[in-house]
Amino acid sequence: MIKSILVHLADDARHLDRLRAAVDLARAFDAHVDLVYVTYPVVIPAGAAGRTASQVYISERMAASRRRADQLRHDLEGHFAECREAWTYHVEDGNHHDAMARHAHLSDIVVLGQSTETFFEDRFRTRLTDHMLLSAGCPILILPGDKPPDAPAEGYGPIGRNILIGWTENRGSMRALRDALPLLRRADEVHVATPVTARAPGTPGGDIDRYLEVHGVANRTVHTVTGEGEEAGAALVSLASDVGADLLVTGAYGHSRLHEVLMGGTTRHLLRNSTLPLLMSH
Repeated sequence: MIKSILVHLADDARHLDRLRAAVDLARAFDAHVDLVYVTYPVVIPAGAAGRTASQVYISERMAASRRRADQLRHDLEGHFAECREAWTYHVEDGNHHDAMARHAHLSDIVVLGQSTETFFEDRFRTRLTDHMLLSAGCPILILPGDKPPDAPAEGYGPIGRNILIGWTENRGSMRALRDALPLLRRADEVHVATPVTARAPGTPGGDIDRYLEVHGVANRTVHTVTGEGEEAGAALVSLASDVGADLLVTGAYGHSRLHEVLMGGTTRHLLRNSTLPLLMSH
């Protein structure tokens, strides 16, 4: 059941897209939306990374963000006056990690944006997605930094009509599957990608197909993918494109986060390269 949706807002280019995705979810499930606007800068440019320079930059950006937060509150009051969705607006001056984790502990799902490492200055970016996957205690809907080519100018379009599940035999995958059931029951199509590896040969998928059937998930198709780690991540992204999925459901960090950083892994690949929304649980 999805009844409480938490959305991360900040002074960045994609926060309105996250808001639209959350409102669409709230409308589908008659849910309450908690909007958390964090004034601390999402990015500290490399040129402002020194102690004095960064303090000046942060102070200026937070003052500008507070003004933007006030304006956004006014805009939201007008938007939600025409909608039936209930909402609460919070403005936080602390760091993004702590502010979001505190609110997430009493939420059913969190909506975040995808972190990137395109430029040198991205190493100073708040690693909010990684942090929340490990600390939120609820599923995370991660919207890609680059929208799909067929996405509308505003928002990402429908999310959850055609869902791909990336399945492996571990705790994270099972948690993600259970967390996604409200969405899976509403989907027009559900695809399940099961792995074929040296440790899991053959053609798996029967057990999860029966599980989905018992839980009222219709229109299921089981696929197999090969590879492990980053190779498996690439295979999932490719399959999602082939079947026209608009959401990929998968567990996060089946290995330790350090292992994925050093050796590469499916979660890390998806967080860097997915072009469609991800629903992840740990």
